Amino acid sequence: MLSDNFEALLSFDGADDSMGATNREPVGSAGPLHNCGCASDPVAVNEALGGNTSPWDTLAETEGYTERDVFGTHLQLDYDMEWASFMSLTAYRESDFDWLEDSEGLPPYPGLIDLTGSSGNPGIPLTDSASEGFTFDINDSALETSEQWMQEFRLTSPGGETFDWLVGAFFSKEEINRSETFEFTTLGGPAGQDVETSYQTHKGKSWALYGQGTYNVNEDLGLTVGMRYSYDKKEGTAEAVLDPGIGLLLKAFDEVAFEDSWKDFSWRVALDYRINDNVLAYANVSTGFKSGGFTGSASTAAVAATPFGPEEATNFEVGFKSDLLDRRLRLNVTAFYTDYKDLQVTRFFQPLGGDFGEFITENAGEADIKGLEVEWTALITQSLEFGGSYAYLDATYSKFQGTPSAADPDAVFDGNRLRQAPKNSANAYLNYTHDMADNGTLSATVEWRHQSLSYYDPDMNDLATIPGYSLWDARLVWKSVEGNYEVSLWGQNIGNEEYRTHVFTQRGGRIAFAQYGMPRTYGLTFTYNY
Repeated sequence: MLSDNFEALLSFDGADDSMGATNREPVGSAGPLHNCGCASDPVAVNEALGGNTSPWDTLAETEGYTERDVFGTHLQLDYDMEWASFMSLTAYRESDFDWLEDSEGLPPYPGLIDLTGSSGNPGIPLTDSASEGFTFDINDSALETSEQWMQEFRLTSPGGETFDWLVGAFFSKEEINRSETFEFTTLGGPAGQDVETSYQTHKGKSWALYGQGTYNVNEDLGLTVGMRYSYDKKEGTAEAVLDPGIGLLLKAFDEVAFEDSWKDFSWRVALDYRINDNVLAYANVSTGFKSGGFTGSASTAAVAATPFGPEEATNFEVGFKSDLLDRRLRLNVTAFYTDYKDLQVTRFFQPLGGDFGEFITENAGEADIKGLEVEWTALITQSLEFGGSYAYLDATYSKFQGTPSAADPDAVFDGNRLRQAPKNSANAYLNYTHDMADNGTLSATVEWRHQSLSYYDPDMNDLATIPGYSLWDARLVWKSVEGNYEVSLWGQNIGNEEYRTHVFTQRGGRIAFAQYGMPRTYGLTFTYNY
């Protein structure tokens, strides 16, 4: 604190992460060629080589890794005036990212399969024995550097008046350089295996002006109106190089430049009504905006230079927050409906006439999300607490004509569920705390988490799913009287549930691979607060 009404906070942060591979586990094979029980069937290869006993073991021949260095700093200035407070936030962040992964988690088929046919019939090794290894093995690697500057100014009224307000301005600038290489370890042509690299640069600028005011009609009723004007500009370059290669995923193209900009006016209207000292009801309508952009690792020059449009959303929300039963029960309930226009959807699919697949981001015309969320905390006794939450989600594409693919030439996804949108999710916990007087406190917590089935592809491909699962965690914590020492013994996924956290498909949705969450894990954590 530089004076009674002026404060400055300068902070630095950084991270040096060195992590191992994320194992990919084959979870599905279907359709022509890949349901053959042969070397082109990843599930059959996994079984033949003994990799199907546990999703946490890997047969990958490539030892993947993730290396990330991050540095950041920010300066916050707060100046308190009688009529308002002024805040300035200046921030800078840079990062270096280096990543390598075996995309299928399987050993490759030995030798090179010349798909051009000039070196012999490629169909013979493609249908060889599953015990030989996987024919469509790919290593995916990426290098990325990024820098970002951000500046925000904000003026806020003192509060507690008939009319409370705030206004602000925001600006950010970022630069990204990225290369991603796809190495088909067993597939190629006469010149050798197929190695394809996408090079991209990106420069982005964003600025916004915003303001919000609340008219407190009386002590119980408040009306809030907010507005924001946003402008985003993105530009950069893209290039694809085959060295050597036959273009299974990327088609070689020289550097192309791209540029586009988008602007938006968003608003919010909210009404808060305090029914009594223990219950607050509210309702609001708001709009939102996400700027357009350009497809990453684009397969062709045309895709690289063609922007996808911005998405817009209108959200309606009603609910209440309450403290009941002499504040022994806290209950919050929210119902919402979100109407999306031009929702951005990223797909990896095999285009009509394509060889392997390609990335694309496109806009779904319309999508609707309806839901209900309930949160509760109940103090059963002074020492025993029971809490949790439940969410119901009905999220569908109401109008989505996608880019046709080899698996789905029509590509009409109307009525299909949005990706990563489980209908039901819930969690509950029970916590018991024992006060040991001068010896501190001892608390025990058991938590249960559940998520129902969700999809990853807009065509609701049965192979690209996250099946429903339930997890149990437990924690025993001792905390000193002063609160500065803490020791916790914890266990996560104590039921050793095999559950997926991510899934993706290749070859037109005919083969699928998943990442699994951590197995049963135990640990001891010591914390000192100073």
